[in-house]
Amino acid sequence: MTLPFATLLLTLISCSSNQNPTEYASDYKEIVTDLFIQGNWNESIRIASIELRNPNISAHDQLFYLLKKGENFRFSEKYDSADVYFNRILSHPEIHKYPNFKGWALYGIGDLKYLSWSYFKVEEALDQAIPLLDSAMFYAEKSKDQSLISQVLYRSGSILQIQGEVEKSLANFNRGLEISINAADTAGIIRNDIHTASDLEELGQLDSALFHYKRAYELAKKLNKNYTEAHALCNLGLFYFDRNDFETAEEFFKRAQYISEELNHGIILCRSYYYLARLYTALNEDELSEKFLTKGLEIAKKKGYKNYENAFASFSSNN
Repeated sequence: MTLPFATLLLTLISCSSNQNPTEYASDYKEIVTDLFIQGNWNESIRIASIELRNPNISAHDQLFYLLKKGENFRFSEKYDSADVYFNRILSHPEIHKYPNFKGWALYGIGDLKYLSWSYFKVEEALDQAIPLLDSAMFYAEKSKDQSLISQVLYRSGSILQIQGEVEKSLANFNRGLEISINAADTAGIIRNDIHTASDLEELGQLDSALFHYKRAYELAKKLNKNYTEAHALCNLGLFYFDRNDFETAEEFFKRAQYISEELNHGIILCRSYYYLARLYTALNEDELSEKFLTKGLEIAKKKGYKNYENAFASFSSNN
């Protein structure tokens, strides 16, 4: 199953991290958003923090910058700080006027609960995520925020995947894709494409799965040339690895490795190292496999990512 492809035009700004606030254009909200999309999370946080100190800032703009700080902290692996800012939105005295911001904050907290389960193996966190996402969807639909509706569908769908509800999760991702394409929401297309591909692969629809993996990668290269692209490369590499096309898989995994090392992001580093370790074990290159196992396990322990710590340890003990 495939959906029609929408040609999306993205205009991204190029900002270096040593610029002064006065060097930016007047629309700081657009800049903070673009920096977030590009994966320049620290700079986006810096600009948002400056704007939040403005004594004349409106309630709407306060909520906007609080949300962007939460989102940027989440992707820069500072999960406790992200939680603080999402909760600051919910406790804002004028939040009742802005159901869309309430929805985004609830989604952010629900997403962090999901990550607590996925990354840190906090068993009860997944059950805690579900009602938060349900509440986020209520406010998303109330405010008719199409991007948020798509995002909640994606995260709820990923939970359905974990629960083995493939048909239900696929329905979520297809609906999210349709919404994101109609709204020209490139990030939403990427998210839902990747999980749609996973479900289609599970169902044995390999050509359709590859279409969605490839589209996600092509869009990721345009939208975000580090974090999102590295994940998309890992997805493509794993697809070919599972088909025993080790040469193609290595090409994608190595490219993901280079990006993740440049970005120095723990999750992507763990992911690319884990797949490379598996690849080189399959190729009987034990020295290279051990190298990536050792490096990956060290990062997983340092970050506290129990899922990868367990995966590296288990893989090492079985080989």
